[in-house]
Amino acid sequence: MKLIIAEKPSLARAIADALPGKSSKQKGYIEVGDTTVSWCIGHLLEQAPPDYYDDSLKRWSRETLPIIPNPWAYVPKASARGQLSILRKLLKKASLVIHAGDPDREGQLLVDEVLHHLKWRGPTQRLLVADMNLKAVRRSLAKLEDNKDFASLSTSALARARADWLYGMNLTRAWTLIGRKQGLQSVLSIGRVQTPILGLIVKRDNEIKEFESHEYFELTARITDRVNDQVEAQWIHHQHSKLSVDSHGHAIDKLQVDNFVNQAAAQPVQLLKNTSQQQAKSAPLPFNLSRLQVYAGSRFKLSAKAVLDACQSLYEKHRLLTYPRSDCQYLPVDQHQQAPDTLDAIKRSLGSREWFAKLDTAIKSKAFNDKKISAHHAIIPTEKPANFDLLTSTERNIYTVVAEHYAAQFLGAYEYTDNVQLFSCLDEHFQAKARAVHKLGWREALPAKDDVTRVLADWQPQTPLWVNRIMSEAKRTRPPNHYTDATLIQAMSNIARFVEDKALAKVLRDTDGIGTEATRASMIETLEKRGYIIRSQRLLLPTELGHCLVKSLPAQAVSADLTAQWERQLDDIVNEKGGYQAFMNTLLRGVDELLIDSDHRQLLDLPKKYQAPKCPKCHHTLRRAKSKRGWFWSCTGKDCDYTATDRNGMPGGPRRTAAKSPAKKTQIKCTACDGFMMLRKSKRGEFLGCENYPKCKGTQKLKPTSSAAR
Repeated sequence: MKLIIAEKPSLARAIADALPGKSSKQKGYIEVGDTTVSWCIGHLLEQAPPDYYDDSLKRWSRETLPIIPNPWAYVPKASARGQLSILRKLLKKASLVIHAGDPDREGQLLVDEVLHHLKWRGPTQRLLVADMNLKAVRRSLAKLEDNKDFASLSTSALARARADWLYGMNLTRAWTLIGRKQGLQSVLSIGRVQTPILGLIVKRDNEIKEFESHEYFELTARITDRVNDQVEAQWIHHQHSKLSVDSHGHAIDKLQVDNFVNQAAAQPVQLLKNTSQQQAKSAPLPFNLSRLQVYAGSRFKLSAKAVLDACQSLYEKHRLLTYPRSDCQYLPVDQHQQAPDTLDAIKRSLGSREWFAKLDTAIKSKAFNDKKISAHHAIIPTEKPANFDLLTSTERNIYTVVAEHYAAQFLGAYEYTDNVQLFSCLDEHFQAKARAVHKLGWREALPAKDDVTRVLADWQPQTPLWVNRIMSEAKRTRPPNHYTDATLIQAMSNIARFVEDKALAKVLRDTDGIGTEATRASMIETLEKRGYIIRSQRLLLPTELGHCLVKSLPAQAVSADLTAQWERQLDDIVNEKGGYQAFMNTLLRGVDELLIDSDHRQLLDLPKKYQAPKCPKCHHTLRRAKSKRGWFWSCTGKDCDYTATDRNGMPGGPRRTAAKSPAKKTQIKCTACDGFMMLRKSKRGEFLGCENYPKCKGTQKLKPTSSAAR
């Protein structure tokens, strides 16, 4: 029997539909002839918690850190035990397994870890499905590969998961313990990727708060000749300019600007340079997930999660888009053969567009490049026409922009001529720009504001020119904008721009990023849930707790440098340029250094609202707890028995407890010390306990004759 294991039930159904023969649905799998198709439901296994390795690790303590599992253990998720049991039974009957996880690192690991857990040792092939439509799945079934060829993908995903566990588990415990000493009741979550993202948000907020705006001036010269041809040119700073400027080349001295405006009126102008350059610009590449999240976030004001959810629905439910969690913007060369069918589906979906008639499938853009393909290709429409009546407005918008960017590959280059004229007046330079568009090409599908042709006057260096008028406009410098989902995703994708170590920045490509296409949106949601950031309309703003954490942590835990370096090592594992053990050794050294550093730190500027209230009797912190009768507060002091009622999450008055009858001293000696035993009462009845409790915890059962000794 051949057993195909898909990542999710929807993919399993698509595969079963593409197999020859009649299908028969069973509990947890589908039978089609001699092939059985089953599935995972996301990850069926999860990493074991610390107390799985040692029961004493239930208690959080600095002495137990770092926690390093050896060997690593995985346990079935409670919700997945049934499906795991079905797969175990099916594997016993299988002669061949076909791995049909999603075509990425996580999808590779997801099925591989199940096969390893269930001790499968037989032959395994790999099925890569990026399009869940019938024809596409059948094409994929005809191109099975050896699963061993994808071992590096699985190893990289495994390294990433274990690194996140080690980093997050150890540093979260360490910093939560630091917080508890200062009265913080909540868990302080630290993450290998999550915390540097928070660092970006906090850094931008600080830049905005510390920004000092100043006035600057823009100068525009209206230059003319004897026949009244006119050109408007903008002042630009140059090496010998006499006007004072800021770091951005803006003129900033009002007196100098006013004097120049007065002096330049009707002055002669010299044309220094007149250049024309013909350009042919290729169509922008199709989308990967990050670029689509940035584009849709800017155009439709959507959150990163909303874009991912819409893509996932268009892929799984409607089967209108190919696999969405892709980090690639290129397409395999053989996909070009399906272009006529894909474009036909786009035409039937989008209705009438003028540029449809200009689509040319003979054009093969730079997007079709096998050398740029890894486990998956760019997000493009499938060969199935869309019924917009069945889609939400967000799904319609996402499908439309993906379709337009794919169709743009078949409209040819955008051709134009850029004309630049450089003038000099009283030793100051002015520049005029214009663009003459010859052929819109792909801009037919993706229009832009600069598509309108502008022409400069046809002047030569010897043409007599002078200033007709110079205009000065006062403006003010503005701080950078707070991040939105779109701009933060863009920052995460191009992390090299934020790396402070210049040597490391040179090594990292601009395309290197932190997080993955699938996790970046969820990282933003996680920061919001944990109270580190809030949304104000579309803006992502750090909370007081977010500021406090970033300010308190060492720079290497907050900056992008360390995690960007680790991300590069994970990519090296995929490309077989680096190894699992070398990466883990580097990470463990980093975790150990951060733990040692944390021993000398505390939370800086912890807001009062996060600090636990103090006990009125001993001044230790109060801790909120829950009993059968509801919430209450108890003192954390060792020898203090103070408790208080709970009033809307804060301590109320002293808690009333039933009066306890005093313990009676007996003449019976404690066997653990020299004290006497006291007759005490518990829920299970009377017993004898040492009078020196809690120093001595000696107890004895109450004998029937004990009453005579009281």
